[in-house]
Amino acid sequence: MSHSLSQLISLLIPTTEICVLCRCAHQRDSVSLPSEHEKHFPLNFPTLSAQVQRAIPVFPLSMASAPVRCGVLVISDRCHRKQVPDASGPCLTELLRTSKSFPATVEVTACVPDDVDAIQAVLKQWSDVLGTEFIITTGGTGFGIRDLTPEATTQILDRHAHGMMSVLAQQTYPHSILSRGVAGTRKNSLIVNFPGSPKACKECFTIIESKLPHIIDLLRNNLKDVAIAHHEKLPIPTLTNGNDNSNGDGNGNGDGNGNVDGDGNGNGNASVVKCQSGVAFRNRKSPFRAFPVPEAQALVWKEAEALGVEVLNFQDALDRILAEDVRANDPLPPFRASIKDGYAVLASDGAGVRQVLGSSHAGSDLGKGLIPGSCVRITTGAPVPEEADAVVAVEDTELVDHDSNGEELTIRILKSPKSGQDIRAIGSDIPAGSIIAPIGSRIDPACLGVLATCGATAITVHTRPIIGLLSTGDELVLPDTHPLPAGKIRDSNKTVLTQTIRKAGFTALDFGIATDKLEVLVPAMKNALSRTDVLVLTGGVSMGEKDLVKTIVVDVLKGTIHFGRVFMKPGLPTTFATVTVDGRKKMVFGLPGNPVSAAVTCNLFVLPALRKMAGWGTFMYTVVRAQLAKEIKLDSRPEFHRALLQWQSSGKDWPVVESTGSNQISSRLMSMSGADVLLCLPAKSADVEGVLKAGEFIETILL
Repeated sequence: MSHSLSQLISLLIPTTEICVLCRCAHQRDSVSLPSEHEKHFPLNFPTLSAQVQRAIPVFPLSMASAPVRCGVLVISDRCHRKQVPDASGPCLTELLRTSKSFPATVEVTACVPDDVDAIQAVLKQWSDVLGTEFIITTGGTGFGIRDLTPEATTQILDRHAHGMMSVLAQQTYPHSILSRGVAGTRKNSLIVNFPGSPKACKECFTIIESKLPHIIDLLRNNLKDVAIAHHEKLPIPTLTNGNDNSNGDGNGNGDGNGNVDGDGNGNGNASVVKCQSGVAFRNRKSPFRAFPVPEAQALVWKEAEALGVEVLNFQDALDRILAEDVRANDPLPPFRASIKDGYAVLASDGAGVRQVLGSSHAGSDLGKGLIPGSCVRITTGAPVPEEADAVVAVEDTELVDHDSNGEELTIRILKSPKSGQDIRAIGSDIPAGSIIAPIGSRIDPACLGVLATCGATAITVHTRPIIGLLSTGDELVLPDTHPLPAGKIRDSNKTVLTQTIRKAGFTALDFGIATDKLEVLVPAMKNALSRTDVLVLTGGVSMGEKDLVKTIVVDVLKGTIHFGRVFMKPGLPTTFATVTVDGRKKMVFGLPGNPVSAAVTCNLFVLPALRKMAGWGTFMYTVVRAQLAKEIKLDSRPEFHRALLQWQSSGKDWPVVESTGSNQISSRLMSMSGADVLLCLPAKSADVEGVLKAGEFIETILL
């Protein structure tokens, strides 16, 4: 086996401080380099010319992978009570953010007292829920009575890292005698205890810093998942259509007859990956058929299945969907109740003077009897005495006599009452055993009130899907990046989609930004899919040489792409796939990277799917017909045009809709800002003129 110089250069994949040939750490000198490579690299190294050997560099770490997601936990009674300022937390945060060994984002920080439960609660939350990859605790590692950090950490670790602590102890001796810190992993998180002083934190971090990238790679399982072997360069996969022999006959998963536009007999989805040796061999036309929006939506709805049920306290169930009928345990009202303030009487006594025996108030348990010629003063909602069969409103009476304390003694009934007058019968509102909230109901505040009235405090509802958001692109940086580096843009998609999903009643986990590299994107997608039911990606689904999402779904995740394009504007590259992770089906939405495209396709595809998975019977968006205020030009594709709906100010009995502006390109998020509807514009064709005129009625989708 021999390698050309160009092939060797193609192997230059910087990771940790390693040689690019064998990916092993060793000194780069004329003596050790060849001998080390003979051990690790399967080629006859001495046959390489001296010039080539000298041309092979050893890279310092630039770690071409997703930034390490870090958390810093300060453990101190005094810092928690704000008796002293915390210096160690900011010190560690700065060390992580400025590390030369690996890119890192400090996503979470906290300060807790020296309490085992408090420490463990944060560590479990960060590791199990947030997926924080590297957690440093500072403080509580000494011999004080309240120094409990090692005990708290040890109890929750899956595996211990004794070697790491041994090295720290050796290299910080004699100060290490005073520290009892531990290290290890929980799930995919590395947890390390540092002492409480900034100086000790800096020393300890410096000692382990260079080894952290390799540890994180192992926890991410990068070596195998990214398919980068010691001496291989991963080929660039391209998708082929259904006519390829390796995919069976012409009616397979391609477009059937090899038509790029998908007008054959198959389903229009490419599923075969061929590996070419460079970007020059990528597809010049998409192998995916562009599905009409209704067909694409139908494919999503077919895969969007309800996830299961869970029992919740009713106060935590707002906007959830009931998975079973809820019945009343008791009748409402549970007793005969007065409808008005007045007097409980015997209807057979008719009008005339009555002796007032006492009173019945709401919440009281009346024990007094009622005899002919008497009455009981009563308030609204109070129980009616057993003998009484009518209530006379106070407005239909007058005072006859009272005592010195102002208490009523006798009154006069002005109108003869009827039996049953102004009395709510037992169960007249809700009979015992009746359905008070049917299966499939969306729980609103009024429904919660009914549940509270009937004592239905534990209810069974449909489980909501767990959603993950992952932005992709070499050009993206966080919104708080200042100044903006050359060639970079701030990630706006994450914010728009997070709030769109939240407005719809769901929450989404943020899985950060992944660069357009297989060794970054694969583990990022795998991590997100392992912790979610639905993964929403933005970017990486179009025709660029670094658009890798579809390739990863098919070739690495072994998933099914149900559609890879949708005939719409904006949003042509919109992709929907399903993959199986640990025996469970996961849904993957690949939304275009342009902000408007991502927002529009989220409303059309993602939100209805989430509602369907959450058990909603009516999961589609609301469509309203409105009148165009101004003329609008049509596109060759059906367009979802951003617009404003006016209900009252139009002076008409129907809503009027107006565009947010003529500049509706998919990268211009301003066209979406302030919009409350999407205009459903048809594509222009031989049968449809190129313009919709003012005054015409059109369907709009409420945002």
